[in-house]
Amino acid sequence: MMDRDLGSKIDKLKEAIETAEKFLEETEDEESGKTKRKRKRVNKALEKAYDTLNKKTYVQSEIDKRTDEVWKSLMDEENYLAIIIFIFGFVLSGTIIFTVFQAYSFIQTNWDPERKDVELTKELNDLISVDYTEKNIISLYDQMTVPDKVGLKNPPQEFTISNDSSKVGSLNYLVHYSVNLVLMNDPNAKLIDKRFIKYKYSYKDSNTGKTFESNIETLADLEENPDGSLLLTKGVQLKDAKTDFKVTFWISSLAQNDQQGRTFTFAFNVNAAIAKS
Repeated sequence: MMDRDLGSKIDKLKEAIETAEKFLEETEDEESGKTKRKRKRVNKALEKAYDTLNKKTYVQSEIDKRTDEVWKSLMDEENYLAIIIFIFGFVLSGTIIFTVFQAYSFIQTNWDPERKDVELTKELNDLISVDYTEKNIISLYDQMTVPDKVGLKNPPQEFTISNDSSKVGSLNYLVHYSVNLVLMNDPNAKLIDKRFIKYKYSYKDSNTGKTFESNIETLADLEENPDGSLLLTKGVQLKDAKTDFKVTFWISSLAQNDQQGRTFTFAFNVNAAIAKS
């Protein structure tokens, strides 16, 4: 049986592949040299990704590497120029490093028309709006314990993450987001053990039209952030994309009688960081 975490990473790789395939489809008739070079990078990354998925056994580090390669292949050429110069700088020293850096700065200033409007990541965050809407605070109070097939029928919590590029024109970017659960429990309340609070989420991405479904997990399986919130999931969103989430919660049938009459309250919180692509 495949490890759940590994299965989730494979799903992320498939999502990246679908995005790359969509890019190839949409740019099939474009003849610019820049697009052709980008398509070549994407095809090369997809070849390696397909080869990895065709293997009978999976290595988590390799899955992560292939996922990163696909996303990086979708970046524009100026990002690769920056990476090459950065690596080249480690080999050189002193005045030469400074000269290379100055040359790169000159290229960016004079060749990139978007530099006039957007020069720093901070400005990107000021100009690009990432909208997040959700309906309710979730309060699990004195709920009945149920098997998974019954719990999955509970009404899902729904929210949407979207971004708007109207202020940046043709500039391309990626939105890296994380969905967190912020605990809002009364410090004096008796709380349901997180091991017995189960969940499953799904989301649909407007770019691919595909729906991703998570495995059934418990809140105890989630990574705790430094601020005490729980990381539900994280992902990457393309320009002007919209991602619709549905999350269902229920109390596991494994919960004992001592969990009766207890409560657990939390709300969703989305963090987003914007990076030029």
